[in-house]
Amino acid sequence: MIARLLRFALYALLLVAVVIALLLILLVAAPQQALRAASLASGLQIQAEAFTVSPWPVELNADKLTVSQKDDTPLLRANDLKLSVDLPGLIAPEKAFWSLRSNQLDVYTRGDEGATEGPQQASAALDFARLLGFESIQLGQVGVHSEASSTVYRINAERQSPEQFKLRISSDANLDLAATVTHRNQTGQHLLQVRLQPLDLRPLLGSQQADSQPVSGAEEAEINWAWLGLLRNLRLTLDTERLDLPGLSLEQLSTQILFAVRQLTVEEFSTDLMLESNDQPTAFRGLTLKGTFTTVGTQTTGLDGRGEVKLSAPGLSASVDGELNLNGIDGQQALLSIMLSDQSVLTSVLPPIASTYLPIDLTASINGRGETLELADLKLTAGKSDLAGHLSLHLEAQQIIQAKLHSNNLQLGQSKPTELTPAQAAESVQTREAAAPDQQNRLFSETPLDWQWIENNNWDITFTADRLGILAAPFTELSTRLQLEEGRLLLEPFQAALGGGGFSGTGSVQLDSNTPQLSTVFQLDGVDLEAFGVVPQEQLAGGKTAVDIQLNSHGYSVAELAANSQGTLHVLVHDAVIQNDSIELLGSDLLLETLNKLNPFAKSDPTTQLQCALLHFDIKDGVATSDKALVMETEKMEIIGDGDINLHNEQLNILITPAAKQGVGLDVGSVVKFMKLGGSLAQPKPTVDAAGLLKSTASIGAAMSTGGLSMLAEKVVKTVSGENACRSALTTLRKADTVNDSQAQRTDTTTKVSDEQ
Repeated sequence: MIARLLRFALYALLLVAVVIALLLILLVAAPQQALRAASLASGLQIQAEAFTVSPWPVELNADKLTVSQKDDTPLLRANDLKLSVDLPGLIAPEKAFWSLRSNQLDVYTRGDEGATEGPQQASAALDFARLLGFESIQLGQVGVHSEASSTVYRINAERQSPEQFKLRISSDANLDLAATVTHRNQTGQHLLQVRLQPLDLRPLLGSQQADSQPVSGAEEAEINWAWLGLLRNLRLTLDTERLDLPGLSLEQLSTQILFAVRQLTVEEFSTDLMLESNDQPTAFRGLTLKGTFTTVGTQTTGLDGRGEVKLSAPGLSASVDGELNLNGIDGQQALLSIMLSDQSVLTSVLPPIASTYLPIDLTASINGRGETLELADLKLTAGKSDLAGHLSLHLEAQQIIQAKLHSNNLQLGQSKPTELTPAQAAESVQTREAAAPDQQNRLFSETPLDWQWIENNNWDITFTADRLGILAAPFTELSTRLQLEEGRLLLEPFQAALGGGGFSGTGSVQLDSNTPQLSTVFQLDGVDLEAFGVVPQEQLAGGKTAVDIQLNSHGYSVAELAANSQGTLHVLVHDAVIQNDSIELLGSDLLLETLNKLNPFAKSDPTTQLQCALLHFDIKDGVATSDKALVMETEKMEIIGDGDINLHNEQLNILITPAAKQGVGLDVGSVVKFMKLGGSLAQPKPTVDAAGLLKSTASIGAAMSTGGLSMLAEKVVKTVSGENACRSALTTLRKADTVNDSQAQRTDTTTKVSDEQ
């Protein structure tokens, strides 16, 4: 039996030898006929002006070699090509047996010809011992051409030992890749280890603009996974000290990837990532990644496969697990999880305010259907804040976002203001000084705002919150809905409770002939001033507040919106107790300076009993006028003001008069003075008008009248020793509103009658 097997093996070897000999004879004796036979066998056109084969050692020499498709589409061209084959090495599996040389070689890549119908089989595995069994490769100029670009490479590979060779690839795009490659065949698995020298890919990739936006299932390209079959049973290990990419660098990169039929496993990927930002690189050290991806077929469109990817770093972990579409939306169905601690690798790049929202824990289900990507079962905790709900993103010509979100507790901004460090304060001063001269003295910027996002998006977002902290103000029962469609933004309703009262409002932005038209109505009533948390409660108590704002405007910049504004601003505060040594905390140095000049009791009394403060402006064509009321009343003082604010040039023109009440033990003549608040909104300047010194309360009205103030201000001043000044001003305002309403009704009636006639 054994002898029979040995004879059979001998006959088989003799048959192989005869076949090889016949092929060599054909190649040597009739090389052009051999090319025609190869063309028929491959279905390609293979031609050469000169093609010779030497029998020993076997060498194939081709001049002007071309390989093209039947329609003459070129695939490969070589001016000169020399291939050397060592036949004994071909039989020995571990021996290098071939060499390749060419001075000029051009390769042409083809576009995708569409999906192949029917089931696809994985390609046969490459025998790496044969593929990498070369003695040397020297390609002086290799041109790789596509419809979009052409690049010329130079490739040189020289074997150093049976298991190792040196590889160098350079190009005219400043690519210079040098590596040491080691290949071992161990227990049926090929081990390929690549050690790269530091590599800079920025010149090669810097000009390429990757399209990161997913495309719809109807447009996304088919992915061919046949190459996984070619690389089956390969374990690739790649190491390099540094790899430079556009915008970032990978240091101490080490990765190990296992290839199988329709499966790719990243067993290890570790690196230190250096992110370039404003010439100050930021390090993210200790990043590791592991994952497995299994395709659903050899060629896929839509759903590509199932995968699990885990990213980890000090204080950071993220994972995606489920069915994935790698280049589109349709078919996605995975679970996303992200956890970020307050001491993570990202801490150094996060703004200081981010510390309020750490640690972070996020989970969500990712679902893709057609052109819609949905985040369902969204659960986010960030510090003491939380958010839950669902969000849908429709990727069309216009992005459509639909969301319904709820928070039990959400904190926006820090509850206590952060004090600037000396370096931050100096930077802030430098920023102001570096501003354009025409902007240094202006509060409203003339830089046009970006309104394009209103035209290009459709949103419908509903948000509710049991508790919403804005700075130190604890709002409750918040609800709002934001709708954006066809160039119109609508915020309605917008309401919440705060400090014994609450607020409500609406707002809209309409792009009319591409000119933004803004409108807002805001009302606040019954809110304690102390609830805003500007200062500690021991320094401010009470202060019921009512605010009514109605504004309309149009313009491209904040300055234009201010200059074109129309409407009213009304603020009323009453029954507050202010700690006098905390006045500076309530506002700016301007407020402190103004109140100190107006109120002589501020230094002697520990507190100020604020009975009421009234501010009312009518705004027309960008000029805010208070010819009705600017009143502040304490238990000892009344302060009455009148004037206007020009929002075109931001100039202030407010005349203020303080008066001491009778019986407070203070000489009125030594207190009452006119004060002019001038300058600009950005740089207001309070000054005392010594010429306006008054001698008695009885003469206040006349003096103010001659000073050009309104009759309302005069009437308010005459009540210094009698009726409450704010109440008088409010009564007059209501009467004025009633008169205006009556006039408006008469105008409407007249117009109606005229129309009927």
